[in-house]
Amino acid sequence: MTTARSRRRFVLRSAVVLMITVVVAAVGYGVLAYWPVLLLHTSDPAMTGTNAKGGVVGTVAPAIHGENYERGAVSVDPSAGGAVIVAVAHWCDHCKTDLREIADASAAGQFSLGEPLVAISTKHIPFVSWPPAKALGLNRFPGIVVVDTDASLAAYFRVSVTPTWFFTDRHGVIREVLTGELSPQAVKDHAGRAMSETEGG
Repeated sequence: MTTARSRRRFVLRSAVVLMITVVVAAVGYGVLAYWPVLLLHTSDPAMTGTNAKGGVVGTVAPAIHGENYERGAVSVDPSAGGAVIVAVAHWCDHCKTDLREIADASAAGQFSLGEPLVAISTKHIPFVSWPPAKALGLNRFPGIVVVDTDASLAAYFRVSVTPTWFFTDRHGVIREVLTGELSPQAVKDHAGRAMSETEGG
């Protein structure tokens, strides 16, 4: 009898502890998910011209509208002349290397593209390599910065790792998607090849 009661008490206590753990985890996840919105003070980005396939080769990249880290409005429409888009994260060392090398090459007059260079700053983790703009050295970045506050751009472009590069032709058709570090020269080479293609190519 005593053993049966002890078992019941143990099961009840275990159930209560499990419920509390689940609730705390859910609240913690919700807070972490919402913190970027509170900490970044930027509006969520928006897209026009999206498609069901997302950012895959052969599809037209959507026009992106949003804000940079200074809360300035930014827009880019790859279908109006092309674009090079790179998704980066502030805690990603490979992203920092790519952006630093591009900034250095640009400052030395050794890097320029014939189309907009767009950095999507996404996948924020509060207080890790914070603030993001400083961690990524975006004050030196020679292009457009879009803050992906709600990670909607990363979701649409199916970004699973950072950096992820998207190269479009002059009509905005994504011709190549690459992940990992790229040198400034490699970025120029891939951009040039993508821009030389046509919708029928």
